[in-house]
Amino acid sequence: MKNKWFKRLACAALSAALVVELTCFAGPTTSYAKAPSTGKISLTVTQDYKQAQAILKYVNKYRKKKHLKALKLDKDLTKAAITRGAELNIYTPQTSPHRRPNGKLTKTLNKRICYEDCLEIGGSYYMEPSEFGASGSITSAKAVVDSWIASPPHRKGLLLSKAKCAGIAATYTTTEYGYITSVTYSIEFSNTKVKKVEKSKSKVKYTKNVDTKNEYLKKKYFSIRSSIDQLYNENPSMRLYTDYNSPYMYARPILNPSSFTWTSSNKDIATVNKNGIVKKGSKTGKVKITAKLKTGTKVSFSKTLTVK
Repeated sequence: MKNKWFKRLACAALSAALVVELTCFAGPTTSYAKAPSTGKISLTVTQDYKQAQAILKYVNKYRKKKHLKALKLDKDLTKAAITRGAELNIYTPQTSPHRRPNGKLTKTLNKRICYEDCLEIGGSYYMEPSEFGASGSITSAKAVVDSWIASPPHRKGLLLSKAKCAGIAATYTTTEYGYITSVTYSIEFSNTKVKKVEKSKSKVKYTKNVDTKNEYLKKKYFSIRSSIDQLYNENPSMRLYTDYNSPYMYARPILNPSSFTWTSSNKDIATVNKNGIVKKGSKTGKVKITAKLKTGTKVSFSKTLTVK
């Protein structure tokens, strides 16, 4: 019943007018910078290789109109792009050249990168994974490339005359119910020859441990969420979810529980394991479940549950 209710809610959100934020960034990646103190947070993204191939098709179509050679999809550069797709959920660069959440420039991922275009789509909506990249939608390959063409800094990347290959990320994160909540795109350009062509058209999940500056790891950016706030005999366990929501991006991804150390204020009332799963104990009352970041600032935040 709960899943059906959520699905109806999600469908209602989809049928209504979408409130969406699109954020595009572009910039060269030509020098290095020393990273400040950082911590690691883990999240999982799904890379849609078919969508990445479609984006490459539209990029090359545009380049052909401008009498430029087609780019090839490079396997290693695509790996770097997928990492950037995950990182964009934590921090989207506001200035050029682009910096990663750890403060370093994009080129530190792969020295072959000479320029980057990226795009984040986030907002008050839910989308089925099967709808990702659908023709006519804001996540379609054509819409993504058109948004870059319309922006001079991004257009510069698409029209790099010396570029020979690129890596492309078409990634998204999902809720615990499987609905898409954030979408990120990244294209990493290179003037070098392709080393190995990426041919995949599948969807693959990747877990990334994102090295993140401490200034992006403030307590106010984290929260614990659950579907209910009570445990009782008929419902003796629940899973807690940790959301990340900072002013540096529009998405609100769920972080993997491995980012945190989990503790209970009273194990007789309830216990919690490393996966954020809480189980009812032998006693009743209120219990505080705390998640503490393992690295960096080691901030902690809690949620109080009632056990009956």
